[in-house]
Amino acid sequence: NLNMHRVACALQREGSIKAFAFFPVYLDVQTYLLEVDNRTMEEYPDLFVPFIQSSGDQASIVEPEILQEFLDMEPDLFFGLGEVGDSPTEPINPPADSVLYTENFEVAKSNGLTVVYFHNGEGHHENLARALERFPDITFITHGDFVRPYIHDLIGRYPNLYYTFDDIIEEHIPLFRFGDKQEFISSVERDWDMMIDAALEMYRPGIEAYPDRYMWGTDRVDIAWNYDEDVGLLLAKFARDF
Repeated sequence: NLNMHRVACALQREGSIKAFAFFPVYLDVQTYLLEVDNRTMEEYPDLFVPFIQSSGDQASIVEPEILQEFLDMEPDLFFGLGEVGDSPTEPINPPADSVLYTENFEVAKSNGLTVVYFHNGEGHHENLARALERFPDITFITHGDFVRPYIHDLIGRYPNLYYTFDDIIEEHIPLFRFGDKQEFISSVERDWDMMIDAALEMYRPGIEAYPDRYMWGTDRVDIAWNYDEDVGLLLAKFARDF
């Protein structure tokens, strides 16, 4: 019940000039999905930054041979690989330096996809460090609650790491993902100043030390009203206030 025109309209209405887009490419429907991705980029080449997101059975990514097959179908379509890593299954996700992931990072690199958007698992920050060290030519953008306590140290150690935080409205995420639109808007407006203050306390030191390595993300997915104009304007205003 949602098409790309509506998504694009919402982004443009709120003043977003570019958006990372995680385009799904799944087995059995890969040809159809690649057509959707291609048409979207033909129509909105300057709005979306296209990432290929492909999940296999019981894994947050397909085998490297299958990823290569998908990329061969549209060799010049994608900018990056991701989002890689599942949520909310962080406690059982493979670590960033597992063979499952590193083989796909090699495929991405060999196809000119030098950006990987990665959702880190629980207790895997040093595994992420090993992946960052092994792939210095790949820019990793990571996010997630479990890596947040370690991100300042990791960014200081590895110039190829960026962090996107979408947890400023953390207490309202259940409403954002599965609740009622107006209830979400009312809750955010009610707690606005409190959330801004908490976010400043959490992120000010890192942003002041590395101002070009932290990014604000809205993590919009799951339900149609995430792309409603009212919600988009609210998220944009909150980000700009922050």
